[in-house]
Amino acid sequence: MSGAAAMKGLATLGKSALETGLGQTALAEIKEGAAVVAAKAGVKLSQEAMEIGAGTASKGTIQTMSDLFRRHPGEVVTAVPRRYLGGGGDGIKAHTLSIDILHPDELFTRVATQRQNANLFGKQLENGIETRRLHYLNVNEAREQAHVTLSLGNRIAGIGGVRSNRMDPTELWVDHISVEAKHQGKGYARHIIESIYDYAQRRNQQVVPSGFTTMGQRLKPIFMEMNERYPSAASPLPFRNF
Repeated sequence: MSGAAAMKGLATLGKSALETGLGQTALAEIKEGAAVVAAKAGVKLSQEAMEIGAGTASKGTIQTMSDLFRRHPGEVVTAVPRRYLGGGGDGIKAHTLSIDILHPDELFTRVATQRQNANLFGKQLENGIETRRLHYLNVNEAREQAHVTLSLGNRIAGIGGVRSNRMDPTELWVDHISVEAKHQGKGYARHIIESIYDYAQRRNQQVVPSGFTTMGQRLKPIFMEMNERYPSAASPLPFRNF
């Protein structure tokens, strides 16, 4: 794969994964191509990037087009053990409710290979109204985020999209918290938010929510609670509203 083809592949990965059922082989090819582009651009992981999550395993690096153009090393996604949440009061069996930290490649692979998640970026009808399955999950931005992913068995029921502030890598930005409509009100967002704070704490980062919409106001008290529970990962900035 040429450098130009690899760059084009990265830009269109989310779309092609949905439209063509892109599998493991194609994903690996694009990822390998991206590495070639990075090498040609003279990009190497800096000591700063390696220090985030020092002493922990890595799931790989998120390197955006902007990173390549600016010769930024990108963001290392720290490997965190799967967190099992046990059963719920709605017939959910123990050990089927879990949270994983997914690299973008892992998320798109699940979309491509798991029928339960084939329409993760699609729309659906809820009480006659067309909505996104995960309201704030955006296929164009998902390639640039690490995904704190809550699953019921294999079905992805909620995601917290996060990314490091490239200008200040001590900050972990929370782009969105999205829970499938039929699973809202079950405490799933709380589990995702707590896992985000745990992730930030492991990486010596502080959690910075992007802002709270009208819909997201109910999550603000949870972030405030987590600020107190995880002081080393507490947001250094006041919360703001959209």
